[in-house]
Amino acid sequence: MENLLQLCGRVPQLKGARRFSFDEITKSTDNFSEANHIGSGGYRMVYRGMLPTGQLIAIKRCRQGSVQGGLEFNAEMEVLSRVHHKNVVI
Repeated sequence: MENLLQLCGRVPQLKGARRFSFDEITKSTDNFSEANHIGSGGYRMVYRGMLPTGQLIAIKRCRQGSVQGGLEFNAEMEVLSRVHHKNVVI
C-alpha cells in the first residue's frame, strides 16, 4: 500500500493498518487486469483482488499520472483505517 499511496502524494501513517507491498497488490489483482476492474471515480480506479488466504478484497488505485485527488485519496485512506468492519481491509 505504501508504494500505491506514494503515487498519490504523502503516505498517511495509519495505526493498525496492514501494509501491502506493490508486488502483493499486483499479484492479488492479476496485474490490475481489466477483468478485475470493478469501478472508477474521478481520481481512482477500483479493482477486485484475492489475498493468498482466499479473502476477496477491493483495491483503490490512483489513476496513473493523476496529481489531482491525491489529498482526497489520502484522506479517504485515513478515514477507512478507522473503520472496523470485516469487509474493510487497509
